Amino acid sequence: MAPGSHLALSHATGGFDPETWERVVEVHRKGGTPAQVRSRAEFTAFFTGLELVDPGTELAARRHPELGEQRSESEQIPMYVGVARAV
Repeated sequence: MAPGSHLALSHATGGFDPETWERVVEVHRKGGTPAQVRSRAEFTAFFTGLELVDPGTELAARRHPELGEQRSESEQIPMYVGVARAV
């Protein structure tokens, strides 16, 4: 990546309901579509060598909570998001 450019990524996580996400991934794979869920640490590894923009990798609904209503832990969107800058 060119210095100063940014990378924005999002990725589903199975961390809140592993059994359900295991079944979802299996259904996709049986249908011929590769699927993968990742933990926060696994997702954050995609930004290795880049400078994470605050607040780093975070759940989607918590990335900028001032832009929407707060969700309880049980209502979280099972997706991590992050933005990083190439240095």
